[in-house]
Amino acid sequence: MSKPEENAEEQTVEEVVENATEETTEETAEVVVDVYKKTIFSLVLHTKYYVRPLKRRIAPERLYRLTRKWVDLMWPLHTLIRKIPKIGHSINWRLLVADYSTWGVNGQLLKEWAYLDTFDMLGPRYDSPQTLSTVKIWFQEAGLDDVEVIYGYNGIEGRGKKPACVA
Repeated sequence: MSKPEENAEEQTVEEVVENATEETTEETAEVVVDVYKKTIFSLVLHTKYYVRPLKRRIAPERLYRLTRKWVDLMWPLHTLIRKIPKIGHSINWRLLVADYSTWGVNGQLLKEWAYLDTFDMLGPRYDSPQTLSTVKIWFQEAGLDDVEVIYGYNGIEGRGKKPACVA
């Protein structure tokens, strides 16, 4: 499969599918996407989208170090906030500290998960929540067959098949 292009967000759906299928020798190529669902929550309340533009020029290694420092700084407050019934862990997420305390994770493992998932929250270069109808349009415009676009565990999942370009 082709490597993602630096300007991938400027490519059309057709170009992305063409790039993804051009090197295969199979009769049919399958295209699968998993994107976050676009909601008022994702657009307005998820603070990661406000912070990401500020970190675009930061190398991943440096961002990880900064993330660890942030989690360490916020950890005492995080520990207090997570005790607030029903909303504590949500507040922590808004403060950019991943909180899995409701999953039964605690102690040092909870902090390690906070390091990793907070970094994962801030690190992606491309993360653009979409609606179900937009993802369906992508697959339609790309000329894919056997299309399935559904709400999945973590957002929207789409699958479709396209005959490959055989050299």
